[in-house]
Amino acid sequence: VEPRSQPDQARVYELTRLYSRYNEKPMKSGIAKTGAAILAAFLYAFAFPKFNCSWISWVALVPLILMSRSETPLRAWLYGWVFGTLANALATYGIVPAMTLGRWSFYRAVPLAFTGWCVMGLQAAFFCLIVSAVRFARGFFAVLAIAAAWTATEYLRTILVPGIPFILFGYSQWTHPALIQIASITGCFGGSFVLAYANAVLVSRRWPLIGSAVLLV
Repeated sequence: VEPRSQPDQARVYELTRLYSRYNEKPMKSGIAKTGAAILAAFLYAFAFPKFNCSWISWVALVPLILMSRSETPLRAWLYGWVFGTLANALATYGIVPAMTLGRWSFYRAVPLAFTGWCVMGLQAAFFCLIVSAVRFARGFFAVLAIAAAWTATEYLRTILVPGIPFILFGYSQWTHPALIQIASITGCFGGSFVLAYANAVLVSRRWPLIGSAVLLV
């Protein structure tokens, strides 16, 4: 039997190129996913005063959900924490100058505010962990699980971290009284569920589910 010939230079070059692309892919993927978390944070913050772009709420979580469904639970948790910390900082940055009006100096107010932002960001971290855990689910169950995960973690944040019910998702619709009537029954969390549900429908691309989102509104 004729022995196998050694690969020629062209094959070596091709294998080297493919190996390089394989090694570069995680870095590019990590940058893209970090960018998705940061983009989602800005979109989320813009839905609240003083920006008041409430319509952004209906798509704000889309980059975050897409990122979480393509990551492991631990990495999704970390990206979610980045999102949550940054979103809270952007939406409640006014806390720092408010604290300096009292006896707090700027250099003491910033670390304290940052600690609060990190703590509030844990809600989004655990949301992303859950979304990653159910990333293989499809259809209505996936959409319902994502909406329920956001609402549950948001509710737990207000209980486990008393006194910090800031920028709950449902608050973003405060300029649309017709859309927040559900709050008379469910509180703010009903509005948060509807918004998270709508974002999850967009990610699922199950267009028949849009009708169910409209019914919820």
